[in-house]
Amino acid sequence: VVNIDADSPADIAEMAKDDLIVEINDIDVKTLNTQQVREMLTGEEGTGIEIEYLRDSEENKTELTFSLYDAPSIHYSLEGEIGYIKMTSFDEGTASEIEYAVQNLLSQGAKGFAVDVRNNSSKEYQYAAKVADIFVKEGTTMYAQYVDDSKKVLYTSDEEMVEQPVAVITNSSTGYAAEMFAVILKDMGGAKLVGTKTLGKCTIQTLYRLSDGSGVLFTTARLVPVSSNDYHGVGLLPDYEKTLSADQELNYYDLSITEDPQIQRAFEVVKNLAEK
Repeated sequence: VVNIDADSPADIAEMAKDDLIVEINDIDVKTLNTQQVREMLTGEEGTGIEIEYLRDSEENKTELTFSLYDAPSIHYSLEGEIGYIKMTSFDEGTASEIEYAVQNLLSQGAKGFAVDVRNNSSKEYQYAAKVADIFVKEGTTMYAQYVDDSKKVLYTSDEEMVEQPVAVITNSSTGYAAEMFAVILKDMGGAKLVGTKTLGKCTIQTLYRLSDGSGVLFTTARLVPVSSNDYHGVGLLPDYEKTLSADQELNYYDLSITEDPQIQRAFEVVKNLAEK
């Protein structure tokens, strides 16, 4: 656990930073990948999961009840002349948060931006499209291809855009809405991708409710980029590959901005672009 948001289910259950989750609903987390863990820790409001965790080597069990709560989806800072923005998710307020952050960083003298969407696998495509609109030129930003092979415009952007150079930092857990955000900025804003290959998930799913109150989730469409190749199942390749060591991966959330080689590489890319 790297952070506990105030009034979140984990906060209410009195979990704390540095607690080590070992089981979710009696499933050993060592048998799960990052995406599977994220999906298990997300659910419908009012439902719950059982968590077993270690604190100072002592085993603890608690039940978390999923609920809605306010939490910032971004964090930002000025690092030299580069505005660093970390987006942990996409929600209804993310675009407003980004607009404020960009203007604030520009007023402090930012010459470019490094936008970090590593470990962001939000599925809120519509909110990601609104954020992407801030950074890109006017036009179609994404198409959708449906199961009947019809292709339609899904999202568009207006003429206002960030003029400064942008790098998007990605990794293998950058997926769904974050992946779409990255490819829109690459195709429509000239952004450079830095880090490692993304997850490769660009499907749109629709939930159909059944009479008994349950639901069935169907894949109804696939995202189609404006100019990049179809990345479903293969991921987006970075323009500038930069990996983390095994030790850095293990301690990812403890790395400071200056200690994180992927962030530092993104800063170098943005600085070089700004000087051209």
